[in-house]
Amino acid sequence: MGAIVPGLWGTPQDALSHLIYLFGNQTQLAFGSLNSAINGIPPLIHEKFPCPTKQPCSALIFIEEATEAIGHPNKLQFLQLAQKLAASTAMKENQRFSIAFYGNGIFHKTELQTFNGFNQTLTAFIDSIQTSDSPNAGQTRLAPILTDLRNVINSGAVQNYAILLMGELEKVLDPNQASTLAQTIGKSGANVYVLDQSIGAISNYLWGLLTNFQPNHIINGSSNNFNSFYDTFEQTLISDFNNYNC
Repeated sequence: MGAIVPGLWGTPQDALSHLIYLFGNQTQLAFGSLNSAINGIPPLIHEKFPCPTKQPCSALIFIEEATEAIGHPNKLQFLQLAQKLAASTAMKENQRFSIAFYGNGIFHKTELQTFNGFNQTLTAFIDSIQTSDSPNAGQTRLAPILTDLRNVINSGAVQNYAILLMGELEKVLDPNQASTLAQTIGKSGANVYVLDQSIGAISNYLWGLLTNFQPNHIINGSSNNFNSFYDTFEQTLISDFNNYNC
């Protein structure tokens, strides 16, 4: 690549013609002035010598039950928790992130994004929950979102998955189908944590299937303590996620 600068002999047009000739008539490599070179050379370098892009390696997925049973405070707090946890990651270029919502169906499916794209999506949902408490379903069906999650895991888009699901089991209308899917996900190798918002004496066996009964992967959410939740998942979920190597 080259550029013409002012001189004593000849004309800029003649100089540019000679420069193009030197470059084998590749006109895109010759610039008639320094200003045009300043604007034209950087994109040309990126075109001719592109930097290798790392393929996605690992995904951090947050899933929220957005229902009346969960309630507005818990929904908002979980999104704020997800935002803070995601900001605690190493933010490597081969990491991906997602936020998904379910209620009587899927409100927002699992979509793997870069950190910046994910953060924009999450901020928009935080604003929506704050202003209109939407989405806010009256019923809870767990199977649709677990089907979506299973499909994402089986897609092979990345090698490693760290997942945090916040939900409750008291109002679930499809426990049998959800249990079958939870067992499949639990045995897939995905690293699943659950923030359990169930109240009362109800079995959390379904959560056990989903987490493959790994110790300390089901956290009781009844304390509603943001700082405690953050400390717990920063030391477990985020630590696991940052340690993934491909």
